[in-house]
Amino acid sequence: MKLLLKKTLKILWKTTRFLLAVTVLTIILKIFVMASFRIPSNSMLPTLETGDFVFVNKLTNVSHFPLSPCQIDDKEKH
Repeated sequence: MKLLLKKTLKILWKTTRFLLAVTVLTIILKIFVMASFRIPSNSMLPTLETGDFVFVNKLTNVSHFPLSPCQIDDKEKH
């Protein structure tokens, strides 16, 4: 009986750790890497239809590292 309880608790702990890791990774990705939006109106017709879903890459607009003096100058100068 004790062995079965130990095995069950071990499996439960592994599953909990896995779900916690997946949740944290999902939150980090959603905050810093990408976001999803639904187009609410037809202001972007004909390219995007009302109700379309769009995934946005948040890393493309990063031109500097936060809290760092380093800066990336990737914009063309005219």
